[in-house]
Amino acid sequence: MALKVRNSRTAGHNWERECVKTLKTLYPKAVSSRAESRNRDDQKVDLCYTGKLNVQCKNYSKILKYNEILSEMPIEEGQINVIFDRQTRKSANGRFMKVGDYVHLSLDDFLKLIEKYENTNNPSMSVVTL
Repeated sequence: MALKVRNSRTAGHNWERECVKTLKTLYPKAVSSRAESRNRDDQKVDLCYTGKLNVQCKNYSKILKYNEILSEMPIEEGQINVIFDRQTRKSANGRFMKVGDYVHLSLDDFLKLIEKYENTNNPSMSVVTL
């Protein structure tokens, strides 16, 4: 395996582990699908035991085709497909530096989340079930 590919793969796995660590506060049983479920990993779902979220983790310096990635993920009733994206750029010395961390999901799923959030924070409105 070429050094560049190995470094990219390592960076991707490190980002995935960081995403698991971040979600542990909300989902204490969250783990990488590489460690837990080959089937989920094959379905393009990188994290397991994350409630209603199917999470794909991407660490890239290029612009991703989010619609293609989301379309490869399973369509499951009540689940929201989401991409956790770490954008990087190459520095003058050749190292990849973090630009920012982002989340991508369909507009429909985003609106469901916002509606749930808004309804939960306004007791006079009915709560929407995802």
